[in-house]
Amino acid sequence: ELPVDPREQNQTWYRLYRSIKDDPAVTDPHRAFLLYRDCATMAALLLLPLTAVALWRVEPDSAACAFGAVILIEYLIFRRAAAGAGRRFVTTALAIKSAGA
Repeated sequence: ELPVDPREQNQTWYRLYRSIKDDPAVTDPHRAFLLYRDCATMAALLLLPLTAVALWRVEPDSAACAFGAVILIEYLIFRRAAAGAGRRFVTTALAIKSAGA
């Protein structure tokens, strides 16, 4: 039976994960999730400052806005990739564990 309390769910997940964390089928999607998450975070953190600098230094303003739009699109792509890699990571880990590993 799976726990309902979020803290117990977290403890159960880490107990399951620790037992298979070195399996290559789990490490690859986990590494991809971390990479995409970090890229999305960097894009989100740089969106406003770089767009502001571009608006200040680049002429015409439409070019600076296009630059900001590119960073925003980059963020959305990395965010979607991180979500997909995270789902793949969790489902792979649960599949391996449920198969008896």
